[in-house]
Order: sequence, then structure tokens, then C-alpha cells
Amino acid sequence: MKSKSNFSNYLQIIGVLLLCNCANVLRDYDLISQGLTSQFRLVHRGETDYFNSLLLLGPTDYSIEAYYVQRDSFQEILSDPNNFNISFKDQSFQINQFEEGILWEICGNQKFIDPSNYIFSLNKEPIDLVVEYNFNYPYRMLGKKKSRFFPKRIAEEYLKEGKAVGLITCKRYLIQIPSKSQIVGRNLLEIENRNGKHYIFEYEYNFGFVKNYKKFIENGS
Repeated sequence: MKSKSNFSNYLQIIGVLLLCNCANVLRDYDLISQGLTSQFRLVHRGETDYFNSLLLLGPTDYSIEAYYVQRDSFQEILSDPNNFNISFKDQSFQINQFEEGILWEICGNQKFIDPSNYIFSLNKEPIDLVVEYNFNYPYRMLGKKKSRFFPKRIAEEYLKEGKAVGLITCKRYLIQIPSKSQIVGRNLLEIENRNGKHYIFEYEYNFGFVKNYKKFIENGS
């Protein structure tokens, strides 16, 4: 009976350890917006004229990211209280028309970001912009580096409370992907501005986005 009790206790301890490890894994995925985490981040494969972008948009502010957006997340993402200057390309667009898509984010000096300047394609097929808007990240200073973080409430409140020293403004684009445009395996997102600059991202698709489990693998190794 004693050995059974010890074995039961052992299983309980293992269960607790597994739960703790899973909690750590979940914490590794940053919030990007309401309804979206970094688990859906696309792989950035490069861009042209990178150093020119750093110069124009600000070396401490400039960044670009892309994330896969599932159909049931679209409305929640649009409802984030830190979104502002929301503009639909087609004013008649209905939320229930959204299939799946990509959120592309470019951060930095907004006077050098032209909302009408970008052309989007997936696997060489044109895809449509649905909505664009601005988003503010609060940041703290770590030495000479700005360390931004996701605002779980209105970003300006962090400034008022002294928990942030400034804001980094980003432009976000939500692009719809027709299901027929995706292929099983590697999918290539290309973004081009009218001056010839290219941004390239990729992701894996297998009748659904293949989520980023990199942190899970690292923690488990």
C-alpha cells in the first residue's frame, strides 16, 4: 500500500511540473493584439534597402513583423482599444466576409510610411488589403535601447503612471487571403512599395497555419 501511495504522489508531482512547464511555454508567446499572439508570427526572410529604412524610420523605432490571422480572431483584433485611425479600403466590407489573413506591422517615423504605397502578394498572386490602422506601443529605456511592450490597457495610461517613457507608433495592415491562394507547405508573402523596396515573409500551411512552437522545443530540450 505504501508503494502505491508513493507512486501516486510521484505522479502528482510530475503533473504539477508539467503544468508549470506548460505555463512557462505559454508565457513565451507575446501578445500582439487582442486575439493574437506571437505564436502566429511569420518568418521574416529579408528586405531590400534595410539600412535606408533604419535611417528614415528611426534606428531605435524601426521594425517590421507579420502574423497569421484566423477568421475567428479578426473581430477581436479590430476591437483592440489601442487601435486608432482605422480605415477600411472598402467601406461596404462586412466582418463576416473575412476568411483568413495576415496582419503586417511596420513601426517607425510615420511621416515616411505611405498607407497607399504597398502592394501585397501571396505565392505571386495579388491579395487584397482590408483595413489599415495605427497602433501605439509604450516603451521603457534599457540603456540606450527602447524596450517596447504590449499595452494591456490604453497605452497613454502607462505614460501617466510613469511606467513608460514614450510611445512607438506603428501602422498595421490586415490583408485577406483567399483560401485558394494558399498551398500545403511553404507560402511566400511579398510586400512591395512603389519605390521598389521588397519585404519577404514565409509560413507553413497544412490546411491551417502551422503554429510557431519554437519556444516549446527550446524549453523541452
